[in-house]
Amino acid sequence: MFSALRQGALIYILDKGENPNIKIGQVEGVTQPRFMPGSGFGTTVVDIAVKIDNDKKDFIGIPSNLSVHSYGSLVISESREAMVQEVNAMLRTSKTALESIDYHRNVIEACEEMLKQIDPDYAK
Repeated sequence: MFSALRQGALIYILDKGENPNIKIGQVEGVTQPRFMPGSGFGTTVVDIAVKIDNDKKDFIGIPSNLSVHSYGSLVISESREAMVQEVNAMLRTSKTALESIDYHRNVIEACEEMLKQIDPDYAK
């Protein structure tokens, strides 16, 4: 859990953007858990300062009771095993998308033919 992080602990940062990559940072500091306003009962958050290479990144308002959290296009985790699962899920999603390309090409071709049959404007 993020609330158990201490200075010097490793944190994994997965960027799921256009060019996915992963970095391993080192925790420089973690705030004490605090209640998040308007979040309901018992939801606490922490702020985590992380050193990544020679840069510092602050992650603000991270749920303290989680081990993995999406933060914009980033996914952060204090658990290597959880990050492995996250990367595997991303890999499976992309493989599934690639495997369906032929199906979608056939659907496009079939739909265009059907529209030519039933829509004179489209046939032009």
